Amino acid sequence: MTPNDVIPEIRRAVNDPNAIRWSDAVIRSYLLAAEKEIVCSNPEFQYKTKVQNVEPVLLTSNTQEMTLTDDIQMAVVYYVAARIFSEDAEDSVNQRNAAFFLKLYKESL
Repeated sequence: MTPNDVIPEIRRAVNDPNAIRWSDAVIRSYLLAAEKEIVCSNPEFQYKTKVQNVEPVLLTSNTQEMTLTDDIQMAVVYYVAARIFSEDAEDSVNQRNAAFFLKLYKESL
């Protein structure tokens, strides 16, 4: 799974298909946070043949492989969406959206 595989799904989830509200750089920072969160709490989701340690690689290009297995792609999407909506947590709608996506994230693992 690469960032290019996940970013379009994240954009659909947060209703920002044209990158008006959140840049790719912001989404990448949340993707890195998702990798760290998931790998540190669930090391079994790493590519065991590619990554020998628990620390994820930095996402430096669109083609770089993430350290997570493809079967948890939606968990990554849900985590990043929850983080994005929590940015504007003063808004009650965004609070609900963040809570909803965080719940989906936890259920998907």
